Amino acid sequence: MLARIVVVVLLLCVVTDARAEAPLRVVLVGADSTLRDAVNTALSPWGIELRVVNGRTIPNSGVASRIAHDASAVAVIWVRSSGTSADLRMYDRVSGRVASVPLHAPPPYDAPTAAAVALNIKTLLRHSNAAPVAERLRVVVPARRARQLYLELVGVAVFPRTGVTKMVPGVGAAVVWLPTFARSRLRLVAAYEYRGRTRIATAELDGTFTDQAVRLAAGGRSPVGGRVTLGADVGVSLRASRLEGTAPGRLETIGDDRFNPTVDVAAHARLGLIGSLGLVVRGRGSLLLRRQSYFLGQQSVFALPRADFGVEVAVSVPLY
Repeated sequence: MLARIVVVVLLLCVVTDARAEAPLRVVLVGADSTLRDAVNTALSPWGIELRVVNGRTIPNSGVASRIAHDASAVAVIWVRSSGTSADLRMYDRVSGRVASVPLHAPPPYDAPTAAAVALNIKTLLRHSNAAPVAERLRVVVPARRARQLYLELVGVAVFPRTGVTKMVPGVGAAVVWLPTFARSRLRLVAAYEYRGRTRIATAELDGTFTDQAVRLAAGGRSPVGGRVTLGADVGVSLRASRLEGTAPGRLETIGDDRFNPTVDVAAHARLGLIGSLGLVVRGRGSLLLRRQSYFLGQQSVFALPRADFGVEVAVSVPLY
């Protein structure tokens, strides 16, 4: 009994080794003897078994897939002719892709032309598992160039700005540079912001306040997931503001333009949407470097708060 088991195991090993060492098979469709001999000669160093089947052409990859499956082949080769032109096609069973190269003329071919076509076939097979590993060609997809420059279109809500209103809306735009020398972890920002006109109605003043700002900032960013990036910035702004109005019950008016420098800090989260398009949510705080008070005569009628806080929502669009 033990002897029979040993014999069966040995036979299985022999069959397995034989299958493992069986040559790879390639199917050549519709080739005449001249082309068949040329292909056999070209592929002989690879030890490939070439099987020729009848047929003129193959209409699509589905037919090629069935031929490869039925023949247990790793690739199927055929020539597709159209009038006086033709192209050589290869179906790779592993990837399911069809590759092709143009030919100068349709078959039949004389011996020198068949030898040239056979070399084209060998080149195509280098892109499949039919070729020895050392001779296979692999398409190297270049890494996608990292985007360096983005435009952000911003909507902002500020709380509070004048001390007489709870929220002031604004809009703006920013150009964000992610230099590649810092592996895109450094952010350099140049931004513009316009804040909406605010009505001021107090016992001392009936008027409006507007301002706009330019901002420069630098910070860092770090990816935390497949599409999410977190970051923080520190920067400075120069605000151009204007206050105009009248004192209730008095004939005096005020029209005052000023430039107000601020220090800004911000933290943001960016969510990648489609391609390089992104959605950014940012929280920001600003601190005036000097107190700003406005007077009518000797009377203070309005003062800007030293600090304000805002929330921004932006769409980030790649520029370069």
